[in-house]
Amino acid sequence: NASTAFAALVRQHFGWSICHGITWSTSPYYTTKAHKQFLEICELMSLNRTQIKNIKDAVTKGLEASHSERQQLLKNKKNQVENLQEKLLAVEEKWINDQIGRETYDRWSGNYNRDIITLKSEIQRLSKTDSSLHSLMESNLSLATDIKGIYENADIVSKQEFVKLGFDSNLYYENGIYRTPTMLSCLSHNHLKMRDKNLLIYEKKEGFSEKIPLGGAGGIRTLVQTWYNSSFLRA
Repeated sequence: NASTAFAALVRQHFGWSICHGITWSTSPYYTTKAHKQFLEICELMSLNRTQIKNIKDAVTKGLEASHSERQQLLKNKKNQVENLQEKLLAVEEKWINDQIGRETYDRWSGNYNRDIITLKSEIQRLSKTDSSLHSLMESNLSLATDIKGIYENADIVSKQEFVKLGFDSNLYYENGIYRTPTMLSCLSHNHLKMRDKNLLIYEKKEGFSEKIPLGGAGGIRTLVQTWYNSSFLRA
């Protein structure tokens, strides 16, 4: 009946918009069209082999630089521990030789021991090797040659995560076309073609960092690990 059909239409419209995490300013009439358009956008966002190689090369370079910085910091921390241990030993010798009182000994030895414990904790953290990012990149980034395919097989949470990641949660649909002021550069290489095909209008927002930082734990992990954790690349 009419009420059942209307309810189904509402569920279809709002269910799809919630699924994609997209802001709507249109009627349910556009739902099917919008879905097809978004899949075309995904297809045009797919990376080619050269682009993937460039990302991998940049990530590898960033990881090597990060590792070098980490090793230098680790060396500095170890030197600080050695220096404090020498000072602690000097205080103990003065205490043994009755050159300082108990109160002075307790104060300085307590300070040195606390600093040594803190530094050793930092050394332990810096000594841990994290190869997970490189492994994720090697095993998952190549799948980005078919973003449309992996998007179609992703679950609702994964699709929302992708929209949040790729468009900084700023993707919306208006007058029969998608629009966004923010988009990751690695996914925007065909944005002019998207505009020509009336799929997406991308007008860059001032101050938005469209590039993915490549160094440290918060770098390319944003793209690689987020997709992996959301099952987007495990579909």
